[in-house]
Order: sequence, then C-alpha cells, then structure tokens
Amino acid sequence: MTPDATSADARTPPDAGKAAATTNPQPRSTALEPAAKPLEPAAKPPGPTAEPTPGSAEQRDLGVASFTTAGIATPAASFPMAARSLGRQFLELLLPSTCRICDACVAADEDFCRRCLRHLTQSEPLMRSACARCARPGASKPQGITASGPSSVRLDPIPTDCQACRNESFAFDRCLALWTYQGEVREAVVAAKYASKVALADALGRRLAQKIAEGLLGADRPNPSAPSAPDGLLPDLITSVPSHRWRRIQRGGGGVGVLAAVTAKSLQRAGLNCSYRPILKTTRRIRKQAWLGDRERVENVRGAFRIARRRWRSAGGSLQNRHVLLVDDVITTGSTANEVARVLKASGASRVTVAVVARA
Repeated sequence: MTPDATSADARTPPDAGKAAATTNPQPRSTALEPAAKPLEPAAKPPGPTAEPTPGSAEQRDLGVASFTTAGIATPAASFPMAARSLGRQFLELLLPSTCRICDACVAADEDFCRRCLRHLTQSEPLMRSACARCARPGASKPQGITASGPSSVRLDPIPTDCQACRNESFAFDRCLALWTYQGEVREAVVAAKYASKVALADALGRRLAQKIAEGLLGADRPNPSAPSAPDGLLPDLITSVPSHRWRRIQRGGGGVGVLAAVTAKSLQRAGLNCSYRPILKTTRRIRKQAWLGDRERVENVRGAFRIARRRWRSAGGSLQNRHVLLVDDVITTGSTANEVARVLKASGASRVTVAVVARA
C-alpha cells in the first residue's frame, strides 16, 4: 500500500460510507410489493340488533344499498317510510285541516275550531232537561248524570209532564235532539244540506251518534259491545227523512242521507247492531215547512211519503217488529217526523225513535 493511500484512509471517517448511501439513495422497484390496505371501520359487536356496517363487504354481500346524508350512511330500506312521513307533512302544509264551519286551521283530529265548537255546544246543558217525547228543552227534570260526568247523560225513556206535548198525538215514540236551532247551529244545519259541505254533515253525524250512544248504549260501561238497554229500546234499523229528487239535484246531493249514514256507522262502532237503509221516498214535491203555519205543515206532508218497496225488498228487509231510528236535521212542530213515523208503523215497525241535530 502506498503512503498516499494510507493517508487517504486515515483521513476518511469510519461512517463516511453510510452517509454517502443516505445522501444518494438508489431507486427501488415496487412492482412486486402489494398496495397498502385502506383502513376499514371497526366492526360492530355481534348482537340481536347488530346491522351490517355501511359500505362493508358484509353489506355488499347482502345486497343492501345505502345513501349518505350529511356524512351518515342510512340503509335504503328506511327511505320509503321517511318519504311517506315527509309526504304527509307536505300535504298537511299544503292542505291543512280546517274548521267545517269557518275554515280556520285546526288540528288533524278536530272538526271545529274552539270558537265554533263553543257556539255549537252552548245549548247542551239546556238539552239535558229536554222532553223525552218531543225534545223541547226545559220541559222536564234534567236527565240523570252519573259520577263520570255530563258525558254519561242517559237517554233512556223517562216519564215526563211536558206542557208542550201533553195533548199532542205523535206516531213516533220519542225524540232526541242534540242542540237548539239557533246561531251557529242554524247555519251549520242549513249548510250541511249541500254537497259542498259533506264534511260538515259527516262531523254532525258523528256527534249525533255519540249523543245516542251515550244514552241508549251507555258509553261509560266497561264492555261497549254489550248493550245497556233492553232490546226493545235499541234501534236495529236507521233511516232518514227523504227529500224530493229535484231538491236533491238543486243541492247537489248530500244532506240528511249523509247525516244518517255517518250516524249508523258510528253507532256500529259503539256496539249497536244496526244498519242504514234509505227505505223511504217522497210521492210528490213538498213545500218548505219553514214558510208554513202549524196546521199548514200537517197538510203539506200528509201522504207525501211511502216505503220504497222495490229497494227494501231487494235487500231482504222487513219492518215487522223493527225499532227504527229516524234521522233528520231539525224538528220544529214534529209534523214531518210524525207523518214518516206513521208510514213506518203502518208497514210493521213496532217502535220509532226520532234523532235530530237541532230542536227549533
């Protein structure tokens, strides 16, 4: 070894080779090296409610798609339910529930606003003392109220000494009226005659049925399916006072027929075994009773109603020994209800109960 080489080695530090290798790295081939695996979310612990992790292999194997909202993956199976809920909210916003009288916005399960409901029901305390025969308010002692309060007012026949109907001869056995015919009640009864107010007739029918059920069926009893009154006092057929065909055309339909049909359906849900049948029809046009005096009213409806035999017989029905519930919107002197009840009893009905929305 030459002296120059020896001196060169002496001058070179021991770690010079490593430093050079670090300063000038050689390129390496990555063709044979596997790519780094992406990080996967931690698996959920097994359990009865464990679901596949969104985006995981398990979810792809199950064929479950997912969509992401605000960074949160949600199973697509919940989308139809969310869409229906959103649709209902949109419809409530677009077509909100309104009062059947004044069109003010109300809750979805309400028929009337607080103001209209207060005006409609303000005569209910007075009607608790109505005559059980002619429904004239204040004609008898208040009907019994149980411990459960006014909602349990009994409507079973009670002896009365009504000065208004003591000398009257009625073909019907009793009359039930929901309210007195004044103010908001008058407007509601008149409006419910027209097809454009079918929703109002529906609401009135359900309230009339509730009044009947609370009395004849006893809505406060533990078993609503078991009638609380004897069979003879429970109506098994519901019908309505008919209107002439041309008058129905002028009003566009609806009216008392809708009122009676809704009353029947509501009573069926309350446990009464009955059905609505429009078994009556008019024989001629009738002048409006509101324009006539007491005697003229009687003559106006005399012979104006009959049983629709073909329709009734085709349904396999018979009035023999039946208790008929006759529904109308308003009663004043009782001339119309009396004539219809006479026709029903002449055809075999054993008992006729009249139920109206309002007593004039």
